[in-house]
Amino acid sequence: MYSCSVIADVLPVLPLAYTAPPPLVVAPLLASAEAQVQQQLSGGQVTSEFASGSLVPKHGLIVRVPVCFWAPGATVASAKQFGLVAPEAGPGRQLVVNYVASASEDETWWDFGDGTSTTQTGVDTTQPCAVTHTYYHVSADAYGSDHQHTPPPGQSDPFPDTEPAPDYQSVVVWHHIHFSLTAYYVQSDGTQYAVPVQSGADADFWVPSQPEWVQVQQIESVPFVCPCPTPAAQ
Repeated sequence: MYSCSVIADVLPVLPLAYTAPPPLVVAPLLASAEAQVQQQLSGGQVTSEFASGSLVPKHGLIVRVPVCFWAPGATVASAKQFGLVAPEAGPGRQLVVNYVASASEDETWWDFGDGTSTTQTGVDTTQPCAVTHTYYHVSADAYGSDHQHTPPPGQSDPFPDTEPAPDYQSVVVWHHIHFSLTAYYVQSDGTQYAVPVQSGADADFWVPSQPEWVQVQQIESVPFVCPCPTPAAQ
């Protein structure tokens, strides 16, 4: 004898709606990520050498001679990620969303200590000659060389009035760290989604390097004194 049973129709499970997280969810994640990033990042130590082709030995810097700068030891190039898993609010079936905050360097700002600056994107500042600069005046305290800084907007010189000797000025590179927030989730059919999330707050910040204190000098000509006798008066 055989028996049979009725098999009900299998209906697909409808996808769940994703709702952008409220600020109460986003703010703690960004605050935690920023604190961890600031502990892990280092701006490096600025160093320099004369640009390729220069015949001048480097014992201090000289006006009108191009100089290469870079920042060995900087640890800001690789992206860092921090996550928070949270279910969507509400009764019944809900999506479980993984919010990932990514922090990475998107800009560098060089402050050369002579009232000028330059910005870069996509440049590894740890590599030799990451940027080239030419000085056009000496670094004399009488000219205010220890106060001619141009840091990024909203920032201030982190090493004011700490020159190791008179007539020095500091070169600092600032690393801009950008935060982005992405929501990752998977629907019941296996489809994966990555949705950018507007954080509603600016969590970006700057990381300064340790400075290189430089003394910019001028090559002075040596007067030539003719050894010839003075012609006798007529």
